[in-house]
Amino acid sequence: MNLSKVILLDELVDASPSIDAMTFRSTVPKSSTIFEGHFPGFPILPGVLMIEAMAQAAGFISLSRLQAAKMPFLIAVDHARFRSFSNPGDELLVRAELSHEGSGFDVFRGTLKRANELLAKTELRLAIKDFPSDMLKADIIKRLERVGVKFGPSPISGSNIHE
Repeated sequence: MNLSKVILLDELVDASPSIDAMTFRSTVPKSSTIFEGHFPGFPILPGVLMIEAMAQAAGFISLSRLQAAKMPFLIAVDHARFRSFSNPGDELLVRAELSHEGSGFDVFRGTLKRANELLAKTELRLAIKDFPSDMLKADIIKRLERVGVKFGPSPISGSNIHE
């Protein structure tokens, strides 16, 4: 997790064969300037970053399904619930599942867990638009590759696909 660049997912660890669900590993940094103000003496990951991590997972599903031909943009967050805190050094599992594919938008359920403990959940809506620039498209494709998302019939290799 690189908080200064808002890159919140580290590695794809599981994907459905139909590419409608993905789980990512994300390690909260042990130190960050964000924790200096959130909160002194009690550092916790801001809830908005928990939501953003789930939105990035959902976006990576849309990008993979569309072969990065279009860009997903977060347009709605519904029913967000925070059950517990995430602390520096936590190893998180961030999951998104496609629940509805509309005309120009996708809807997802997102969860964020530490081991088996649910920390946050939400419903996310992403608008599917043309990429506003080739530079953004190239950067997004690099991000997908960096976390292990591949294009084609299988978004991940080998044993991490669950049947």
